Amino acid sequence: MLDHHTNQIRIIDFGFADTFEWDQQLDTFCGSPCYASPEIINGIKYTGPEVDIWSIGVVLYCMLCGTLPFDGKSDKEISSKIARGKFVIPATMSIEAQDLLKQMLTVNPAQRIAMDGIINHPWTNKYYGYPISSHMPKRPLVVNNPNELSLRKMAAYQYDIPNVVAALSRSDMALTPMVSIYHLLEESRRRKEMRNARISQSGNPANG
Repeated sequence: MLDHHTNQIRIIDFGFADTFEWDQQLDTFCGSPCYASPEIINGIKYTGPEVDIWSIGVVLYCMLCGTLPFDGKSDKEISSKIARGKFVIPATMSIEAQDLLKQMLTVNPAQRIAMDGIINHPWTNKYYGYPISSHMPKRPLVVNNPNELSLRKMAAYQYDIPNVVAALSRSDMALTPMVSIYHLLEESRRRKEMRNARISQSGNPANG
């Protein structure tokens, strides 16, 4: 979906999304087989980020080549190709792009490139004189005075507020799904406040 206020693309469909913990494993198989990783195809439990990296690699391949890296006439044929990790790279593709795709579409999840590697990869940073900056806002490791409005929204999502407050006060919980959801709500609230402030200063009524 295109955000007409910022002209930025925002991912909004999380119908098959799930939260994860670094010390736990998942075994859910959902979504399109063409984007599933080998470990999902083979029924091997996974943590989460590594299968997302594979799926992002499939999307990147589609964007660069205009076709799927693993396709076939049946799910069985597609699954067989994914399990082997064999795909065709056009000779016209740059060496940097080829390298990144190969690392993202590596069958062994332990050897698959991580997000930090993608961010710092030569292809991602090509034509930049310095590492590209992230659009993700910086988040504090600890939040001692959480916003009441954001906490109320979390309560509406069936989160236990004392648990949320306790997690926000601990730096070792900073990357957990619960804390991340709080930050997403808080960042959304702040953006709306800034937008309403700009509208108020310009003298135009807010739209919705």
